[in-house]
Amino acid sequence: MIVHIFADTPHHYVSMAKYFRSLIDKNEEQAFWALAVPKQSPSTGFNYYSNAKDLKRKLDELPKGTRLIVHGNFDPKVWRMLLIHPLTSNASCVFWGADLYRYQTKKLTLKQRIVKLAHTLLCARYKSVVCLNSGDANLVKKYLKRGDALVIPYPLEQTYLDDLTSVSVASVNDKYKPMTILVGNSAAASNNHIEMFNQIKHLARENIRVICTLNYAGRADYIEEVIHQGKAIFGDKFYAYQEMLTKQEHAKLLAEVDVCIFGHDRQQGLFVAYAMFALNKPVFMKSNVSSYRHLSEIGFTVGKSEQLNAINLSQLIEWVKTGHGNANILQKTLTEAALAPQWQRLLDYERVPKV
Repeated sequence: MIVHIFADTPHHYVSMAKYFRSLIDKNEEQAFWALAVPKQSPSTGFNYYSNAKDLKRKLDELPKGTRLIVHGNFDPKVWRMLLIHPLTSNASCVFWGADLYRYQTKKLTLKQRIVKLAHTLLCARYKSVVCLNSGDANLVKKYLKRGDALVIPYPLEQTYLDDLTSVSVASVNDKYKPMTILVGNSAAASNNHIEMFNQIKHLARENIRVICTLNYAGRADYIEEVIHQGKAIFGDKFYAYQEMLTKQEHAKLLAEVDVCIFGHDRQQGLFVAYAMFALNKPVFMKSNVSSYRHLSEIGFTVGKSEQLNAINLSQLIEWVKTGHGNANILQKTLTEAALAPQWQRLLDYERVPKV
């Protein structure tokens, strides 16, 4: 039996559970657990835990030979619990990035150093470690002293890819259509929305439309400031989506986007980046971010966010028209079919107990 343990990320774990179920013979039992979110409706087929103590209780009830895959857990209390749990030696961990970037602070406090030590010891106990890109694998080696991390990206869900490519939108060649620029992927402050607004403020008088999806993962005061600054710089050309969208609505929105701009200082928003690649539309990221380096290594053409203030509208339009073959590269590298052999090997490996 394999038990997948997720954090409170339903926008990821629902589609990934469906994917993992498709990779394993129906006779091989898989269970999917996730951290419960107050006031959120539970997803079918998931078992929910409320905190580290509750998770331990559920783990203690599992058979001795159960294999675990921990997906992107960010709670030090869970780390401390797993550090001494007997099932951990037969577990894998999939790092999502945020569980590593906390150690990039120049000077860690005593408490942070203790947390890092516990995390390092836990990482050593895992049977295998997986990262979503090569840059994060280097961070695992640097911060947690584990040098054998596998690199296996999460795929772009096929049904979502179908929704994306089925939407019909106006071409950028239509001179009356404003260029739609998406800034960030959520309302989290790590998107650095205002910093990116300043990178493109020289385009404010052009025929553009600047949008932000501020419908999850952000503080109310930060969202208010982003909206205020967006309207101050771009006026009625700025629009913020604050209501949650269905997957179909989200796909339609992204299909209407011409350019996507990220200002993250760490890996984030890969789902949106993949969607843009699938549509052969340009993505800009900071060049010092691990995901920029990894995607460039695969072969994608990715723009540098820090250079946007020197790019005019005509040049952006050329980026959109060119496409750089990113859609073809995505089909070969980041779809469910392309990544199935790698995830299949990990799941098969998980069926073999650690000696």
